[in-house]
Amino acid sequence: MRRTGAVVAALVLIAAYLAVPPGPATAAGPAVAEPAPAPSQPDPRWRPDRVPEPDRVLGAGWRRSADRAVTTAGDATGLHVLAADRRDAYRWRTVATLAEPVIESDQWIGQACVTGSGNYAIVVYAPRTFTNYLTLLERGAFAAVVDLRSGEVTKLPQRVTLAYYNPSCGAGETAVLSRLEQSPAAGVPAKSWIATVDAAAATVGPAVRADGQVTSAVPVGGRILAAKGHSLVEVGDQGETTVVANLAGAPPSGSARCCRRTGGWWTRCRTASRPPAVGWW
Repeated sequence: MRRTGAVVAALVLIAAYLAVPPGPATAAGPAVAEPAPAPSQPDPRWRPDRVPEPDRVLGAGWRRSADRAVTTAGDATGLHVLAADRRDAYRWRTVATLAEPVIESDQWIGQACVTGSGNYAIVVYAPRTFTNYLTLLERGAFAAVVDLRSGEVTKLPQRVTLAYYNPSCGAGETAVLSRLEQSPAAGVPAKSWIATVDAAAATVGPAVRADGQVTSAVPVGGRILAAKGHSLVEVGDQGETTVVANLAGAPPSGSARCCRRTGGWWTRCRTASRPPAVGWW
């Protein structure tokens, strides 16, 4: 009986609570945010995309300088050719982005060299995955001439080798492109396709094919000098190679460290004892 009375009392209290009309809703006030600290004012002399305080760092006359730095950086959109002029306090700018629209890649890679005037870059570029296939590595890379002043790009029809030594620029406005051609048939000797590029005209001259693997070809005046085995050679108009200097070896980096010239020809090279695997810089 006591239990029944307790239940009835509880029901009466609940009914009384529900019968009371709700009071006006009280809106919760907005949270008071702590004031954000005032942003620090950057030093107007500092711009992260260029050399700070160029008058002090670069010295007098930097605004009239023709010096130019050039490099490349690749990502999924292409191989970017970047340039920075001293007269702009070496502010980096993207001159051109090289890629092929029918090819997708997670990263484009390549090498570039700059002509003697600093006005043109010859660029060899390819998708990163080309390094996984010997045929594409040796003869599948693309080539282009980039005008570093206007950003104009002239793509060249020839396919070339993707290697550290390709392309090579001379002291003038010419460069050399090369391609290793190996036959899948046994017993067929390899050939090296070599051609000179006129950067100003954005054209490729007649090519020659030299026997064997010839690397690091570079224009020197009206000649082409290159590496073949342990020798520095000159490549003739018909692809014949003439030994200019024999190297006993090369430094660990794979590059010729010091050469002496006598009578206009490279006749003696002083190197370390380790022989080069492919060529030398």
